[in-house]
Amino acid sequence: MVIMKRLSQRELDERHILAMWMMFLRMPGRKTTPGEPVDLGEIGSTRDKDWERLTPYSPAEPSR
Repeated sequence: MVIMKRLSQRELDERHILAMWMMFLRMPGRKTTPGEPVDLGEIGSTRDKDWERLTPYSPAEPSR
């Protein structure tokens, strides 16, 4: 039987930051020099919007 301990908010924050950092390291957009500020938007591009909604609360449906 495995008993899981409840994580503190600090531990959750540290795990979240580590997960975001690992995602960033997985696929940087370009080679950077050490210490160079990096815009996280450089990680990749998003595809064009191919969906629409009738209202903000409507489910998304493919564009025609």
